[in-house]
Amino acid sequence: MPKHNEYDKVVQSLKDEISRARQRAEKSNAVQFGQEQLSARDARRRYSQMSRGEIERLTPEQRKDMLGLLGVDGVMARLRSEGNGPGSII
Repeated sequence: MPKHNEYDKVVQSLKDEISRARQRAEKSNAVQFGQEQLSARDARRRYSQMSRGEIERLTPEQRKDMLGLLGVDGVMARLRSEGNGPGSII
């Protein structure tokens, strides 16, 4: 009977485990590096607490998302409140 190296089983097991992990990773819906995934509630809360300067620095795509979550009236109210103190209308 041929002899096998004692580490053959270990290496084969690791190879199988890596293969399964790669398959799971390819099927996952992972968040890209440097990005984050927020629930709609958390996004609404974050957008509603932004200052005018922060809103102005958003990308066009982020502004579109903000409008979708808060609505035009919500965004306008947030921008107006930055004018002369909380709740003021410019």
